Amino acid sequence: CDRVLWLEKGELLMDGPTDEVIKAYEKETGK
Repeated sequence: CDRVLWLEKGELLMDGPTDEVIKAYEKETGK
């Protein structure tokens, strides 16, 4: 995948390149 949507409770939190969204998700969730 080249692009990812990060959704939480029906809201779009981030839309962008897979690596950037994964890094932001891991930072936010501590995973």
